[in-house]
Amino acid sequence: MAGIAAANTNNGYGIAGICPNCHILPLKTQDAGGQGTLADVATAIIYATDQGAQIINLSLGAGQCTPQLAAAVNYAYERNVVLVAAAGNACPVKVTLGLETFAVNYPAKFERVIAVAATDQNDARATFSSYGAEIDLSAPGVSILSTYLRGSYKPLDGTSMASPMVAGTAGLVLSHHPSLTPAQVQDILQRSADDVGDNGWDSYTGWGRINAATALVATPASVAPAPIAICHTTSTHTEPDDDLITLYSRLRDEVLVSSTVGEQYTGLFYTYGPELASIILTDSTLRNRTGQFLQNASDEFGSLLPDSTENLTLSQALYDEANSLVQDI
Repeated sequence: MAGIAAANTNNGYGIAGICPNCHILPLKTQDAGGQGTLADVATAIIYATDQGAQIINLSLGAGQCTPQLAAAVNYAYERNVVLVAAAGNACPVKVTLGLETFAVNYPAKFERVIAVAATDQNDARATFSSYGAEIDLSAPGVSILSTYLRGSYKPLDGTSMASPMVAGTAGLVLSHHPSLTPAQVQDILQRSADDVGDNGWDSYTGWGRINAATALVATPASVAPAPIAICHTTSTHTEPDDDLITLYSRLRDEVLVSSTVGEQYTGLFYTYGPELASIILTDSTLRNRTGQFLQNASDEFGSLLPDSTENLTLSQALYDEANSLVQDI
């Protein structure tokens, strides 16, 4: 992330960062496995603010909110810090199965944080990118080459790659206009973005894909600050049921692989998963039929979960239902 935002440039080596003269204050909030707590994130935001950071990039996210995280965001924002965060990623196949959602994560979900979605090489929404009413901007997030471990470079996908592009561009803007407020910086980034989605704002790409060159010549405007960050008491986000995940895994690993046809279906599923998910999600009939099949499978195998050692075998009715559904998809 740091390389995308601020790697040295014009040296014939590696990559060029968006804002090569920006200084990086790297803070670690997660362990080697990518696990951490929102309390750690909140602590890092406050620490970075107290150390004089002007921009904080948050290539991380969680489905839940905590008052401590909200308070940290408000603390930074009210001290003139621009906060940028990855909107989040989800596997289209898992979304279709009800195991994940494309809901925007916290802290990107806060209005005082610039929520960044990912676009692909065709300026379209990346298939994994979360979307919704909270999206502010988008930036490239597919096969983004950057600095990696032990002096190497590696291309990666994710809104975590898109977010530092926006943060780096914010750094360029502040380099030209150091007295701007976070709201004014966000306004410039949004007004200067290339409208690559539906006309105007849209839930996939926000106000558009970031354009650093245009942002640097944009004229600052007077903009009111964003509303205070708070945790909403209700949420439509739910965590997937562990038994359901076990069911789908066993259907895949025990039932489908037991036949040649099943293996073919599994291969197609993994090869064309995003395209299949897109077809299902945009066709209400197929979406309803897929949901019904999964419910029928859950009903049929539910008594075996979660730890049964009995073999799973499809009834003829369920097999016929699955075959018909796959053929129609």
